Amino acid sequence: MKGFIWDLITPTEDGQTRELQNHLGLSAPVPRGRKGKKVKTQTSSFDIQKAEWLRKYNPEQLLQDEGYKKHIKHHCNKVLLRVRMLYYLKQGVIGSECQKVFDGVDASDIDVSVPEPDHSEVPAEWWDFDADKSLLIGVFKHGYEKYNTIRADPALCFLE
Repeated sequence: MKGFIWDLITPTEDGQTRELQNHLGLSAPVPRGRKGKKVKTQTSSFDIQKAEWLRKYNPEQLLQDEGYKKHIKHHCNKVLLRVRMLYYLKQGVIGSECQKVFDGVDASDIDVSVPEPDHSEVPAEWWDFDADKSLLIGVFKHGYEKYNTIRADPALCFLE
């Protein structure tokens, strides 16, 4: 997880975002809770990038407020998991249709890769493929737990 986040936030020499390596999909389980298995990491350019980033942006100087530091420590794993899941949502589901999502194109006109729903456990009788698709697009566009905003988005199917 740490390697993924460092790769995600560390810019290249020319200031562009990096092409993430070894982060294709969720082949490795996403750690949950406090007792997640520790995975041995290979020594790579990660340590060098981390050291350079820490020299340039010292977190102790950036985060002076003790209350904020306590909040971050308490919620950091959840936030990091959400960042990782949003990345996979963008890469594996939304793909090249990103701009259409942010331009407000109707969800029915956006070609995304949505897994076939298991109809044995749907949240409501009316829930279908379009609802799955709209939920994924809505989470990508508006963020986690923004249900009222997702429901009110006219480009998604929930207003009906």
